[in-house]
Amino acid sequence: MWYAELAGTYLARSLPHNLGVARRQTAQRDSSVARDLQIEEDLDFQNREWQVQRAGWAILGLVTVLALVGIFGAGIISSASLEANGLRLEYERFGRLRRPESLRISFEAQEGGRLLISRDYLDHFTVEDISPRPDRVEAAAGWLVYHFTAHDGGVSAIFRLQPEEFGRISGAVRLAQAEPIAFRQFIYP
Repeated sequence: MWYAELAGTYLARSLPHNLGVARRQTAQRDSSVARDLQIEEDLDFQNREWQVQRAGWAILGLVTVLALVGIFGAGIISSASLEANGLRLEYERFGRLRRPESLRISFEAQEGGRLLISRDYLDHFTVEDISPRPDRVEAAAGWLVYHFTAHDGGVSAIFRLQPEEFGRISGAVRLAQAEPIAFRQFIYP
């Protein structure tokens, strides 16, 4: 009798149409063997570990999405522009320490334009380049005054700055007699 059972098992395993039945029988035998080994299981711990693992994957996915949209540097969320009193400022909300940043400032001016940038803001940066070059620069109470020559009734200047400190940095720009435009940047280490 035992040989008939062995032959039946052999045929069940060798025939393709009975392949699913053979796999189920093998899996049942393997699981009963595993239960007989008396392996310690802590299903509560395993469930907690799976929950922590899922939370970790969710956090990793969120960080990846935030990085793609610009929360850690250039991107959709990072790009910002402000406009008031004939002055337009374009800048990045988020930057990196020692990575050059740009402030794009444009305004209307008849003959010559005076642009004021807060000294407190510029103290956190190294000015690498200003394009076009200002005619002259003066210091005023809490401000640096840049004098530009107007072309076609306006001035468009790009300040290339390199952050020297990380953290939240507040700044302001204004024209000679206008109210200042305040802005903030966050510089990552």
